[in-house]
Amino acid sequence: MKEAYGTLFYIEINNTNSLPVNRIPNYMEFQDNGMGIMATGRWAFTTFDNWENIIPYEFTFPSSALLTPTVINDNKFYVADYDNGTCYILISNNGLDWERIKVGEFHAGDIYFKNNNIGYIAGQRPQSDKETSDDVIYKTYDGGLNWEKVLDQYNEPGSWGLFGITFINENIGIATSKTGLLYTTTDQGITWIYDEMDQVDQDIFITEVYSSKDRIFLLNNSITNMYVYDAGLLGITSVPIYNYKELNVYPNPFISSINFNMEGVHGGTYNIKIFNSNSELVFQENVYVSEGSQLNTDLPAGVYFLLLEGNEYYYKKIIKE
Repeated sequence: MKEAYGTLFYIEINNTNSLPVNRIPNYMEFQDNGMGIMATGRWAFTTFDNWENIIPYEFTFPSSALLTPTVINDNKFYVADYDNGTCYILISNNGLDWERIKVGEFHAGDIYFKNNNIGYIAGQRPQSDKETSDDVIYKTYDGGLNWEKVLDQYNEPGSWGLFGITFINENIGIATSKTGLLYTTTDQGITWIYDEMDQVDQDIFITEVYSSKDRIFLLNNSITNMYVYDAGLLGITSVPIYNYKELNVYPNPFISSINFNMEGVHGGTYNIKIFNSNSELVFQENVYVSEGSQLNTDLPAGVYFLLLEGNEYYYKKIIKE
């Protein structure tokens, strides 16, 4: 149960533990093995048994963090802290003993680990002469012990920093900002390019991004709309992925041909593209598509993405047997 009293916040588990927090926790992370972490300001709360027992820890150093991103990686707890213009990463394997490592001169907005060693922190560095910030990303190759800067960029009319970062496969990542700006990488996060895949639609105003398995979740600024798409789309199209609608085809899986179910689909001439699981274009043809249209392919067995691009945009993941 959670109860808020002004600026004082309590976490109560089974009505037995009551712990003060100086502000509402910004980030929480949970895992199936029972590990969990939440943090805010100078406090971190960890558990190894699904919050049956809480390990509170108050850091002794000053903190000016309004956001304290947390993550669990390789059975270790991570907290990103901000102190007088500097971002630090805090690492612990028991919730009581914390190692504090300097990352860089910026304020963290999100943490993401691809595996036990490779991770990223996205955030902002306020401009001293502007009311905006530089967009910043740091990368680690050794589980957070050392960090290197891979993005430091300012975009007109103004960036407000990065608040979300995730990867949809080994190579392709995406980072979003409070102003709807978006960065993508196709080389495992070594270089980040502003809107490389032309995914930004200011009317949608995407600010946060998450991924789970093969889906990508985009949230807009007011968190009133969430757009869910097959993550594979991000690596194969320059059209904003939220313009695509899912297409119905049958049979799927298929042996040699598939049929189009045109219910809710506008018939017409489309550029049909098929990409393999490595985001490589393996088939392309302009055809007129209507109810009963059939597509024959001699592709090898595997998983593919089928795109229809014309006045409307459609996609479908298909399986060739």
